[in-house]
Amino acid sequence: MEIEVSFKRRAYKGVKRTDTHRFRLVAIYNDEDEKYHKYITNINSDILEPEDIGKLYGARPLKQRDVRTGGLRSLQEEGDS
Repeated sequence: MEIEVSFKRRAYKGVKRTDTHRFRLVAIYNDEDEKYHKYITNINSDILEPEDIGKLYGARPLKQRDVRTGGLRSLQEEGDS
């Protein structure tokens, strides 16, 4: 699924601006956890299949700077309900 994300950039030379980008949302059901694992990526579907995205992103440790003000957290909470 393709999604559009808008976000505010930090001020540069005193000017703040909003930017919009399109990303791919991948949700893979995990039988062991009995829930979906969700990933936002800019990797096109013709390059990697959803399962490969899960392996790639699942193996990468998530750092605090990657989670920016609840962006990923809100996706996880939304799917957990």
